[in-house]
Amino acid sequence: MCYSNTGSCRICLKPSEKLELFDYMIIPIMNYGSDIWGSHIAPDMDKIYMRFLKYVLNVRTQTTNTAVFRELGRFSLDILRIERI
Repeated sequence: MCYSNTGSCRICLKPSEKLELFDYMIIPIMNYGSDIWGSHIAPDMDKIYMRFLKYVLNVRTQTTNTAVFRELGRFSLDILRIERI
């Protein structure tokens, strides 16, 4: 466990553990029904996904998306949805 500056207890996870939890718990919800709506572009979901990835890396929001994807070895949700079809 980690302690914040305020002394409150919080759980610290490695970036790989955060990504694994996101993959198993959040992405299935975000992609629910994507095989029906096909390769529809969903910019709001992509924003949420990118915000989370930048949070995991602890980088500024101005960091390029390409750099974040390459650093983590990830692809956009659009590509993941196309793979499901």
